[in-house]
Amino acid sequence: MSEVLLTVKGTYYVRNQAARQSYQRVYNLVHRSSRRKVSKKERKDNYSTKRSEARGDASSYDCYFIHVTRGRDPERTPEMAAREQDLSTLYAELQEALAEEHPEDWLVLFKDRIARDIDEQLLLVQPLLAAAGTHGVDSRARVSQVHGIRRIIGGLRQEVELAEQGVQATAAAAIDKALVWSGRRVNRTKFKKAYGW
Repeated sequence: MSEVLLTVKGTYYVRNQAARQSYQRVYNLVHRSSRRKVSKKERKDNYSTKRSEARGDASSYDCYFIHVTRGRDPERTPEMAAREQDLSTLYAELQEALAEEHPEDWLVLFKDRIARDIDEQLLLVQPLLAAAGTHGVDSRARVSQVHGIRRIIGGLRQEVELAEQGVQATAAAAIDKALVWSGRRVNRTKFKKAYGW
């Protein structure tokens, strides 16, 4: 009798082993993904995204300069937000136009245009960085301008990264509100490694 019970019990576990392992893998990815303490709101926001990624429902994307936390940039001013909205529209239209006119090599042309625009921003920031040692009335305005240029460069780099990953990556980043243009923070440590300021 005990042999029959062990055989029945053994076949049940063997038969459902794959389903249990799959469930446990999803559970671990969703609930045990981080050891850092997070608020209930952030945990709730992350739950559905992580669950979709674990099951393979959502397309994933990678953005090097984006800050890991989902918070908005506290140093972002309304002027920066307006400028970023204009740039977002401009580059979305540019990407569409290039894809229509040059379907084979639109990505190369898009990357060249963004590289030129990043170089322009780097030229704009040089005098501001040179005057960083002086203190005066305009030092806060200068810091704000430098931060605005940092955000623009981060947004431009993100445009290239998402364009390389495809339309699904851009859509997923927009849904997750992970775009610099929509207020997400730029990771200053990674930015400083890339540009030196």
